Amino acid sequence: AGLVTYYHGGNNFKFWHQEGVDMYKKWQNEEGIQLSFNQPGSIRLIQNEDRMKEANYTLSKSKLYQGLFGGPEMNMISPEEVKRLHPLVNTDGLLAALYTQGDGHID
Repeated sequence: AGLVTYYHGGNNFKFWHQEGVDMYKKWQNEEGIQLSFNQPGSIRLIQNEDRMKEANYTLSKSKLYQGLFGGPEMNMISPEEVKRLHPLVNTDGLLAALYTQGDGHID
């Protein structure tokens, strides 16, 4: 399986990632090419205050880019929401998580 994500910490790579996701969606949904492309979203777990600072920076940068250029929405979610989305995750000690709807993988 290969990850196909909207998320990337680098400014220019965000555009390439979005283009890649959009191409796979088009090939599979509009052109009928069977790729086993699935988009369940991604969850980035935040387990300490240092990661929380990094996550807040990432989230603010993501909101800026979304406002300027469109694209996927990234949200901060609670440990309870993580458990709802993925019941097998151990949320003990988890502060929060970043969730990007539409991130996916190809099997």
